[in-house]
Amino acid sequence: MTVRVVAIDGPPLRQEQHRRGGARRLGFLHVDSGALYRGLTRVALDLGPPFDPEPILASAEARGLAFRIVDGALSTWLDDQAAEPRIRAEDVTAAVSEVSAIPRSATG
Repeated sequence: MTVRVVAIDGPPLRQEQHRRGGARRLGFLHVDSGALYRGLTRVALDLGPPFDPEPILASAEARGLAFRIVDGALSTWLDDQAAEPRIRAEDVTAAVSEVSAIPRSATG
């Protein structure tokens, strides 16, 4: 099996539709990697500080944090509902860098 990955970086909001459409035209799955961190950050904020990886991951599992393919793109789901715009809220934007900085070794 051959897996091809194309990474396209750019301004997050303005270019998002172009990246998604480009991936679709080329037959690729579009993955918004920031949404992965934002989903975990939403869970972390709902738990409250401090940001500790074990409770975040346990709560993410309990809330059914999931990533599903919808219209050729990976989308984030919480509590069996699409997580947009909850993962784009201002409080998530303010905290996402702190959650994404948790070392991999801390999360297993």
